[in-house]
Amino acid sequence: MRARQYHISDVVVYPQCFGLSQADIDRAFASHGEPRSAVREGAARGALIARVLRSGWIRIRGHRGYVSVTVHRLSGDVRDRLRAWGARKVAAGKLHPLDRLHLVELSKRENAEFSGGVGEVLEIHAADLPSPEPAGWLRIEDIAGEG
Repeated sequence: MRARQYHISDVVVYPQCFGLSQADIDRAFASHGEPRSAVREGAARGALIARVLRSGWIRIRGHRGYVSVTVHRLSGDVRDRLRAWGARKVAAGKLHPLDRLHLVELSKRENAEFSGGVGEVLEIHAADLPSPEPAGWLRIEDIAGEG
């Protein structure tokens, strides 16, 4: 799913795509005493993003000079799927193995962070795979069967 400028905008505007309802969104903002917003930083935003990540989504953000990937838990399956995604990006010329990648795992007591080259962090060596879907939000199941 191609992301808008702010990932939270997708969650607030299209909650059903993430397994949420409008009521879930309203409750999150109300429980943190914040006005409903598709762009505002705050505790509700963080709680909603974390909830979406717990349900199996991966957040990918392009920054000037590096790519940031956020997952709930970096299981072997998630690592394999990210490795396949990264290999397709490298094969398509969208990333280079030496491009910086910052990977954050939220399920650890102190968020586990890995930083290095795309090839190093995702252990990509060579791949001849087709181009992936546009970056933004990826559902774990969606990147498993891409061919």
